[in-house]
Amino acid sequence: MKPFDLEAAKRGDSIVCRDGTPVKFIAHVLGARKTESVVVLIGDEVVLFTESGKFYPDESMESFDLFMAPKKSTVWVNFYDNNFATFFNTQEEADRDHQETQFDIDRLGNRAYPVEVEE
Repeated sequence: MKPFDLEAAKRGDSIVCRDGTPVKFIAHVLGARKTESVVVLIGDEVVLFTESGKFYPDESMESFDLFMAPKKSTVWVNFYDNNFATFFNTQEEADRDHQETQFDIDRLGNRAYPVEVEE
């Protein structure tokens, strides 16, 4: 899991608890106690965290800490007979590359396959 990033949370990037529960960022309260300066909504409960996303400043409650939610995207992959593969952002790019490259080997299924990846 990616560590909590306060600036990214302020920009609207998705955040989660360690167990994957979605979290809604509410506010960063400047001047509040350091242990209670980040305000979030978990389900229907308002919860306070440190600026680093810790529920409790020491490690005793780390199972409640915040993290950045993984980002998922789809890439298009050309698979070839010799355990070789190329990937692209769009199916059109994958098809164009295969046509322009003209490998001596066949593209499996004669098409690009969508693969979901997680950052």
